[in-house]
Amino acid sequence: DLQLDVALLEQAFTSVQGRPGADLNNADLDLLQKAAQQYQGDLLENWYQDWCIFERERLQSMYLAILDKLMAYCEFHQEYEMGTVYASKILRHDQAREQTHRRLMRLRYLAGDRTGALRHFQRCAQILQEELGVKPSKRTQELYHQIEADQLFEADQLLEADQLLEHTSSPNTPQSPTTPSSLSDILGRLQQLKLTLHRAEEQVEQEIETVRRWLNSQSG
Repeated sequence: DLQLDVALLEQAFTSVQGRPGADLNNADLDLLQKAAQQYQGDLLENWYQDWCIFERERLQSMYLAILDKLMAYCEFHQEYEMGTVYASKILRHDQAREQTHRRLMRLRYLAGDRTGALRHFQRCAQILQEELGVKPSKRTQELYHQIEADQLFEADQLLEADQLLEHTSSPNTPQSPTTPSSLSDILGRLQQLKLTLHRAEEQVEQEIETVRRWLNSQSG
């Protein structure tokens, strides 16, 4: 009746390695959540032997990867508040992790906290400058401007779905045997793509109408 936290962490990491967070099933989710809860701190924090430092960093990398998966799962399933909790845990271990800052901005915006998303960009910029002496990447700045204009398109999901479509429809792509579960996953992701495209189409229509009104007012 013994349970080893390191073994649980390694098992959880290995079980989902190479798979996007959006693809997690209930069993995956349960295993990752248990592993994340077991991680109460870095391995032997006050030890500085080479073997210990290496092992500490290896386990921490697994932990952060698990939190990344959980955060991606939350965004895909619109559990935005829980996603921000996982993001905050990651940043407590690595506050200069820019991809996490970016995803946290998205999560806050999607949760309806546009002001919080914009403020977090300023926090991200400050941390990157203090720790690394660099500015936020072009991708992070573009996300900020999208949120600032209240025109955030879910580009990451569009890209992921586009890659899925390319893989499943290309005649030159070797096809693995399909099962009911894999087809169900594909259907769910295609439905999410449909919803994303519909939102983007609505946004474009609104922008077209705004420009058309402006042109009409100038010509009048």
